[in-house]
This record gives sequence, C-alpha cells and structure tokens, in this order.
Amino acid sequence: MSGRFKVRRGISLRGVGLLCVTGIAGLGAVVANHEASATVLVQSATSADAAAAVRGDGGTVTTELDVIAGVVARVPVSRMASLRTDPRVRSLSGDAGGKLQGVLSGTTYDPVVEPGSMYQTARMLGIDKSWATGQTGAGIGIAVVDSGVAASSFFGARLIAGADFSGGNSPLSDGFGHGTHIAGIIAGSSGKVGAATEFTGIAPGAKIVSVKVADANGATSLIKILQGIDWVYKNRAANNIKVVNLSLGAPAYPDYVNDPLAAAVERLWKNGVTVVASAGNIGQGKNLTSPAYDPYVISVGALDTNGTVNTNDDFPASYSASASTANDRGPDFIVPARSIQSLAATASKLVANAAATAKVGANFVKGTGTSQAAAIVSGEVALLYAEGPLQTPDDMKSNMCGLASRGPWDVRQQGCGVPALRIAASEIDFSMNNHMDHRNATVSATTADPSADLVTRGASWQGASWQGSSWQGSSWQGASWQGSSWQGSAG
Repeated sequence: MSGRFKVRRGISLRGVGLLCVTGIAGLGAVVANHEASATVLVQSATSADAAAAVRGDGGTVTTELDVIAGVVARVPVSRMASLRTDPRVRSLSGDAGGKLQGVLSGTTYDPVVEPGSMYQTARMLGIDKSWATGQTGAGIGIAVVDSGVAASSFFGARLIAGADFSGGNSPLSDGFGHGTHIAGIIAGSSGKVGAATEFTGIAPGAKIVSVKVADANGATSLIKILQGIDWVYKNRAANNIKVVNLSLGAPAYPDYVNDPLAAAVERLWKNGVTVVASAGNIGQGKNLTSPAYDPYVISVGALDTNGTVNTNDDFPASYSASASTANDRGPDFIVPARSIQSLAATASKLVANAAATAKVGANFVKGTGTSQAAAIVSGEVALLYAEGPLQTPDDMKSNMCGLASRGPWDVRQQGCGVPALRIAASEIDFSMNNHMDHRNATVSATTADPSADLVTRGASWQGASWQGSSWQGSSWQGASWQGSSWQGSAG
C-alpha cells in the first residue's frame, strides 16, 4: 500500500454527515439562595463579551473558552430568557456527561508475524521507509486529548504535562488506560527504531502533550473536552503543537455548523494545528460522530486486517462509521486497526478488565477501533510535518490524500483510501490551489431552557464495538500467535 504518487494541494469536498441526536437535559441545580441554575456554554464576539453578558444577568463565569469566543457559566434559570435575548449573545448550548468505553483484545504474539504489531503496521503503511531515512517526527508536538498519558520510559522526556480538566490535577497519570494506549501508538519507543525486538510507535521522536479530560472511570463531558481543546489552542506555540489527536466522539448535530465541538477544532485547524479525529465505532452507513464529521478535520476509519499480514484480504471494519449516502461526510482515510498492540497503563481500568489474551507481556495490551486508527494517522502527520515542506493542515490533508491507495471498497467507507508514506519534497505539487469553502461552525444557537429544549450530547470514547465476540474468537488462539513473547526493552 506504499508507493510514490504525484500529489496536489487542496482538498476535494464531500458532503456532511447528518446524524441528529438532540436531548433534553435536566441541568437544574439548587444554589445557596435556593434558586435553580444551569451550566451553559455562551458564545459572543469575544470571550470577554460573553462573560459580560453572563454577569449582567446574574450568572457566574467558570471558564473562558477563547477557542470558541465564549465561556462556561452557571446561570440562574430565572434569568435564562433575559440572557438569551441579550444582543451580545450569539448562542447558548448545554453540557452533557459521558463515559469512556473500550475493551482490549488479542493474545501474546510474535511481532514479526502479528498483523496488529506496530512492526507490521508500519510496514503495511510504508512508515518503515520514513524511519529508514532517519525521520521520526522529532520536535513535533502532538496533543493527546484523552484520559491522560502515564509517565513511562517509552516516552521519557518527550512526554509533556499539558493540563488536567478531569479534576485530578495530574495529566501524567492514566487511571482509565485509554490515553496511554493511544499515545503509545503515536510516539512510543523502547529502543532502536523499527527493530522487531523493540516497540516503535509511528512517530517515535515526536513529543506527546497530555491533555487530560477524563477521569479514572473514563467519565468526561463536552465542556471538559472543550476546555482541553481551548488549552491546546492557547499553548500550541509554546509546545510546537502541530497535531491534536481526538480518539473520541460525540453524537453529531444535524449540521456541523451549529456544533461547539466542531467550532473548536476548526479554530485549531485555521491556526495551524492539524486535527485528527476517529470516525466513530457506531457501525457502517451511520455517518460520522462529532468532531470527525466536520469537513475541515482529518477523519479516520478502521480497516480490518482479517488476522493476516496479507493486505489483499483486508476490508473496512464492520464497526467503523461511514457515510450513509454519497452526499454525506465519510472518513478521509482508513488504516489497519484490529488488535493493535500498544502500551498498558499500570493498574488502569482497561488493563485490569482486559482478557488475558489481550495482554502482551508486562508492558502491552491490544486494542481495536477507530481510536487506534486515528492515532496511527496522527503519527503519520507528525512524520510529514517533521520532514517538510508541508506546513499547513490544508496542504497536509490534501497531500496525504494524494498519496493514499484506494482499496476495492465503497468510497463512503474509505475516502481517499489507505494513506501511505513517504512524501519527498519532489512529490509535493503546489500548483493546484484548491481552497476550502466550507461553512464555518459555531456554537449551537439553540435556546437554553433546561426544562425543555437545551441541546445536550453525551461524549464517548470510541470502542464500544470492541466487545464483540468476534475479537475473542478462536482465530486469535492459533499456534502462530504463540511465538516469542514481546516484552520490549523498556519498562
């Protein structure tokens, strides 16, 4: 699936997925003066204007979100109507709770023959060719907005404590285990790059910036995710953050232009940060989750390797979200994401609950899903940024599309296809200047009435379909999987 292709600048336009999930939220709470209040997102021309409007109606600002020119606030229910009509207020939206989900699967294996090992995954995508030239993504910052990333010798000083919005004030811990697993795929490294006896993530020289938005039980919310993205926006220059990985999803609005999560990732994109989001594990033909359905970002679906290293029998995974019609937004790319072996966060919920066959020695576990797929592409983007000359998200997405190999599957399932590396300077073609003319997303203009029509959505981490019995079947127990146990050289 690797190869050299003439590539182009610009992005081909596709439709936007329409998955309508609107709910009623009981956000009322009793404050000290016995007046009910609600937590809302308020958008204005600037964060300062939004804050002034909230305070003018007796509300309390809890967080400023410059990334969406708004604030998070507690507002008395009795003042909601007044705030809604304030000329400074462009829109109101509510928060919703969520929970991380994920089950790991697989068995102990020999990385040379195991299709889910990073060793084989790199070869399927041509990444080993970039490694051979000395390219590792060194110096590129990748923000992992997730459940935290546990400090480990697999990252060393390349792991940076970003921020923790989960309430634990510890971005370099991961009680749930999802974020560490994802970060390992992106940039983990245990020794000589590409050696079969070592563990090598896609961009083993890149920096991981941990932005924690979920606690040890996997609990998160839309507002916490927005806080994490806002932190990335404000700290992108200081940490040279060129990529943000969002292995998460929320039910999509009927139109992405009214989605606060879409608005936030677009702000990152337009300020030089390439956003990579998992398409969702909700099944084929059901459209993408948010923020993957925003046409600006790089959305990634999962390819099932069919348990072999032979790419001829690969197919789009049944759980991987895709477009329902030719006019809907589908994934931009699709990459191998079945039983991907990566780092295990010690004593995390995912590792504790994983089947014995999912554990690989003391340091690794396997995972399947579009979360893993997004992580692989985030690593690829970091490699390309480090190599140059691609410097903008638009050019990155367009040229990756130009290098992708489209498989014999429906375009709604794969988009541009499987993104292969490597891109050399001679392969870049800037003669085509296709500009992006999508409509911009904003915070939902829904009226905020906690008793009737406040729009809320549950944020979730991609992985519910991992629990399917097919991943635990006897095909994973064959003798060929019982080769030398991969312990890795790092602790």
